[in-house]
Amino acid sequence: MTRIAIIGAGLCGLTVAHKLKSQADITLFEKSAGFGGRLATRYADPFYYDHGAPYFKAETVDFQTFLQPLISAGILAQWKPRFATITFENDRLSTKIIGLDSVYIGLPHMNAIGRYLAEGFACERNTMITKINRNSNANCWNLIAQDGAVFENFNWVVIALPTEQSTALLPETIAFYQDIKYRKMNSCVTLMLGLNAFDDPGYDIGFIHDSEIEQVILNHHKPDRIMPASIVAHTSRHWLASQKHLSKDDYVKILLPSVQKIFGFDLEMIGHCAGHLWKYAGVKSQEKLEPLIDTHQHIAVGGDWCAGGTVEGAYLAGSQLARSLSSCF
Repeated sequence: MTRIAIIGAGLCGLTVAHKLKSQADITLFEKSAGFGGRLATRYADPFYYDHGAPYFKAETVDFQTFLQPLISAGILAQWKPRFATITFENDRLSTKIIGLDSVYIGLPHMNAIGRYLAEGFACERNTMITKINRNSNANCWNLIAQDGAVFENFNWVVIALPTEQSTALLPETIAFYQDIKYRKMNSCVTLMLGLNAFDDPGYDIGFIHDSEIEQVILNHHKPDRIMPASIVAHTSRHWLASQKHLSKDDYVKILLPSVQKIFGFDLEMIGHCAGHLWKYAGVKSQEKLEPLIDTHQHIAVGGDWCAGGTVEGAYLAGSQLARSLSSCF
């Protein structure tokens, strides 16, 4: 059976694994301890934060069908949050409720999705692959990890990483190398704020206009989240692009007053506060890319950046890549 190494166990890589599991012997390589990429959760007991993708939509039948087993297993649920737009006029807060819209969330937290999808596969966690070598005599690939470990004899390599990390591994002789190199990605800083007391503002997700904060999510308002107030705030990517010289601590110092301005809590109510930098949290170009496959060298590349940078985009990119690969072996 064809042996495939999938480098990156975010939703794109996990989708490829699921779509090809009947045709190939698959091993997942993930640099982190968990699976799912930005379908992530940070624990700071008693506070919990879905600090990556806090929710997502499923607009295509293909993605909806893929999600059904997760819903049946109790890993995924639909949520109809109260959305609001938030503006400041002459330093006065103005909030407008814009209705309900159904989204998906992981149960009990967002990281349960990646953990569920990784079940049954050979996995090398906490393993950062830093180099891949092609053995032309054996017609296979060898992978070298940061700690020097070597993983040998893979017929195909699928790289499901952000663009910059993908080009760091790819041979420059790959036909689509330049296409990926110039596909730039956005960053995002997440502020995680736990409060010991908090008044319901009348909404669950707020979109802020003309601010360094783009979105706030009341994580404790999600179904089956039994915990004190846990707020997640994501920065505006446009604002962050002009602030790259700052440290993570600097971001927290700037963002905390902005969140306090939105909700009006007293600082002594803060039980936990931390920041996280997502270096690759979206794609600058919305142009969709066809599956990137080199059938001669047996290497393929994909990610959410191929299909708009969303959670659904990660699935669609992985699904399309798997369909194209299935005819290659």
